[in-house]
Amino acid sequence: MEIEADPLTFGNAEPFEPPIPESVAAPLKAVLAQLQGGCAVLLVKAEIPQASHWLNTARLEAPILLGPLESLRLEAWPLLENAWAVALKLPQPLEEPLVALQIELARQALQQRLQAEWQQHGSEGILPFSILPITSLFWGEEQQNHLAELNALLEVMVQGRLGVHFHPIVNLREARVAGYEALIRMPSQPEIKHTGELLKAVQRGSLIAWFDLACLERCFQEAGKQGLQQLLFVNLDAEGIMNLIAQDRPLLQRVYDNGLSPRQIVIEITERQAVQDFPGLLREIKRLRDDGFRIAVDDAGSGYNSLEIIAELLPDFIKLDRSLVRSLNSRGESRALVAALVRFAAQIGVKTLGEGVETPSELTVLVNLGVQYAQGYLFGRPQETFHGVSRTIRELIQTQVRRQEHLQTGCSLPVGALKQSGLALTAGTPLLEAVRRFAKNDGLTSIVVMQGGEVCGVLMRQTLENQLEMARQAQAESFLANETVERWMESKFVTIPEHFALDEAISHLTYRNAVSLETDIVIVNAAGAYRGVLPVRLLLEAALQQNGNRTHHTSALTGLPDRLVLEQALQERLDANQSAGLVRVDIAGLQVYNRDYGIAFGDALIVQVAERLRRASREHGAPTDQIFHLGGDNFVLLTQSAKVTALCYALAGDGDVAEMGPPNEAKPAGWVKSEKTSKRLHVVGLTLRRTGGAKPTQSAPPPSDARTALQVLEQLLRELQRRPDLSWAVDKLPSLLPKTA
Repeated sequence: MEIEADPLTFGNAEPFEPPIPESVAAPLKAVLAQLQGGCAVLLVKAEIPQASHWLNTARLEAPILLGPLESLRLEAWPLLENAWAVALKLPQPLEEPLVALQIELARQALQQRLQAEWQQHGSEGILPFSILPITSLFWGEEQQNHLAELNALLEVMVQGRLGVHFHPIVNLREARVAGYEALIRMPSQPEIKHTGELLKAVQRGSLIAWFDLACLERCFQEAGKQGLQQLLFVNLDAEGIMNLIAQDRPLLQRVYDNGLSPRQIVIEITERQAVQDFPGLLREIKRLRDDGFRIAVDDAGSGYNSLEIIAELLPDFIKLDRSLVRSLNSRGESRALVAALVRFAAQIGVKTLGEGVETPSELTVLVNLGVQYAQGYLFGRPQETFHGVSRTIRELIQTQVRRQEHLQTGCSLPVGALKQSGLALTAGTPLLEAVRRFAKNDGLTSIVVMQGGEVCGVLMRQTLENQLEMARQAQAESFLANETVERWMESKFVTIPEHFALDEAISHLTYRNAVSLETDIVIVNAAGAYRGVLPVRLLLEAALQQNGNRTHHTSALTGLPDRLVLEQALQERLDANQSAGLVRVDIAGLQVYNRDYGIAFGDALIVQVAERLRRASREHGAPTDQIFHLGGDNFVLLTQSAKVTALCYALAGDGDVAEMGPPNEAKPAGWVKSEKTSKRLHVVGLTLRRTGGAKPTQSAPPPSDARTALQVLEQLLRELQRRPDLSWAVDKLPSLLPKTA
């Protein structure tokens, strides 16, 4: 049997010690085994004896709490008295692009952690360790081209130098900041010249998930440090969402560690890459929802660009892209699309948020279309600290909300409430200046031409663009330099006073043959002075909305508006500090009447009471009176405070509601007029706001909001119904006279 020769002996010579002692060879063999197994190795060398004794396995194998490296596993063992080896269990093969940068990131993170622990140990000065990575790497040419930038990015991520700015998101119903979107800002350094190109390199290098997690960590840190109370919108790519499950520290824990709540966090799904595993994405989103996070879908794209997929995601917010929001007031097709998206979102229970709002006209249209939230430069630039919106913007939103509530309840609205400020140029202005103004403002639909303080013409954007195109085709642009606006304006334009109601304005337009949807109406005040413009398209849209909603808030029986319209009208009077008073009317015994003789006869009685209220208002009320039918026998007349007492006296003291009983064919045998069929009214009044020196008669201050006022009025009516000796009262019931002996 042939015996294999010992490679370390020569013939019969005595064996000699190998050149590397076994105590060293074993650790080196472990290093080689790790390298052959596809791992990278970091050699950690202590430069001073104290550091050698301080290093141990537990310190070196502790997880690296950095988003991109949390899935990395470390295994450490001693090599020499002052050197250790740390194997990096990489989640992908060494041949993958950018593995070298991942190893460098791990080296920097380990060095940073050891430095922090060394200083906590009580030592000062420079870290007495050197860390050297060893592995064989394969680089692609494209990765080499971006190596310097990516290396700089990894250094920024490790050192936590990513900047965070906050952009306000405004509630368009309450005119307040509802939250902020956190935006990452790269620090200024030579290697990072173009952030956009850098992010493309990040995408090519499959670093999206890592970069997103590092950004999230910084956003949470800054928001927590500043004590955020509102919502925080943060961007996370679909790939990043799919990668969350592989992290040792859950996203929920990251939020709590920074003093925030998951209910504050809105994860805005971006789409730098198409969603490959959509069912998997839905599962991860469900996990996030279960943890309390909210979801927003950014502008649609290749990943989830259909309404069907948005319906499957069921986000809390849909963000309308800037391309849709831009120039909404002048682009009817964009308004129609946004309106459809708002209706779709409402049907599936999702809120809409308009991005990139830059002009008051864009904000106005968003409010009118029912979009609930908005963000953009109109509310201010992103800043390092939280900031609100200006008083001017708040007042603009509040004005538009009130206007929209008017339309929703079908109330009459003057065209002045719809007007836009527009732009006016004097006659003689060069035409090229008007062209420049149109080019600078996409939302500008027309320019009014003034002469001697009066409007002499209107220059429409669409008409001018068509004429300029004809000049270009005829190669006649050279003469435009000497042209002025009045030679190109339309001298036959429509003028409407700002106090006209919408219906009145529409009737006025029907007599004009040259009016189209793209025409702008000139709005003037009572003296004929220019006040603004109003596109015909917006006027028609508002009129249709008003008329369509009017039927929803009007009683089919009496033709009077309902409670919602009453609350709005009353609140507007109170807010404007105008004189206001209420008269509440109730038909005593109507339920008994309906039971004995049928609802049809009861309805006829209700119609008669409505007519009686109209007559009383004409004879004893004010021209601005409004009558409301709240259902059944409940009527309220909104009047001036000084008219309340006279109206209550007239309504309650004018005999019975009707000398009418049921028709003869409905009367039972032996029927006679009785207490049941001789109806009377219960009437109460409430004085809320007086413009003169007299004070209301209540012992307590009158209510300052509509709903409270109606509750007080209802309570007063119930008290009156318990007093058979009274049929009316104003502000309070008179005290009962003491009984004599």
